Amino acid sequence: MRQMSERTIQVGLAGFGMSGQVFHAPFISADPRFTLKKVYERTTDKAKQAYPDVETVRTFEELLTEDIDLVVVSTPNQYHVPMAAQAMRAGKNVIVEKPAAASSREAEELCQMAKEQGVLFSVYQNRRLDGDFLTVKKMIESGRLGEVVDYECHFDRFVTGQSAKQWKREGGKGINILYDLGIHLIDQAYALFGMPDEVYADMRKQRPESSGIDNFEVSLYYPDKKAILSASELVAMPGPRFMVHGRKGSFLKAIPHNAKSAKM
Repeated sequence: MRQMSERTIQVGLAGFGMSGQVFHAPFISADPRFTLKKVYERTTDKAKQAYPDVETVRTFEELLTEDIDLVVVSTPNQYHVPMAAQAMRAGKNVIVEKPAAASSREAEELCQMAKEQGVLFSVYQNRRLDGDFLTVKKMIESGRLGEVVDYECHFDRFVTGQSAKQWKREGGKGINILYDLGIHLIDQAYALFGMPDEVYADMRKQRPESSGIDNFEVSLYYPDKKAILSASELVAMPGPRFMVHGRKGSFLKAIPHNAKSAKM
């Protein structure tokens, strides 16, 4: 890892859309170990309005200067791989929004590049810290349910019309509900149970307005349990978010009361 020459880690944030505004900038600016120094916005100045001390830049290359230690990539999915690679080649530590890549080959190449460049590379998996997931994790680890035999996680919504984001409307490789919500559900299951032995997936496009897959069910098979992960855009009355069944009992966690209006 490249040595930090300043007291705080100097951060360059690529992208200031919903993710940059809600999931990245507030936490970076609130942590005294970090300084939000530069934000890459192509045309707007939203970051400067929210954080007056921030420098707005118009090209990604301007984030790769000597005064930046860490680059956070929060751009549309199709730019994650090339921007992460470019930043690491410039000697920067990188955090990239999910999905890190659209294929395992690309993800492995990024990991290998980080090793070769001697920098840190990580994926932003913020839903490992969701309150409902942490409650489920605590229940499983406490042993109150006994040995877990079945686990289900659902992230259902009722969606009409097209996405407000142009890049999501246009679609493409790695741009659909599996690479959006699905990444979180898979990562949560992995955090709980590790790597499965087998995987089965059913993916469908149910809404004509969708640019790609808008419904999925992924089954992860372990020697002693199965995890079912699913999401749909045509569920007007969603059931529990989590269902965990063990040899001593079951635990159901309802969908958070504000989830219906949450922007994803």
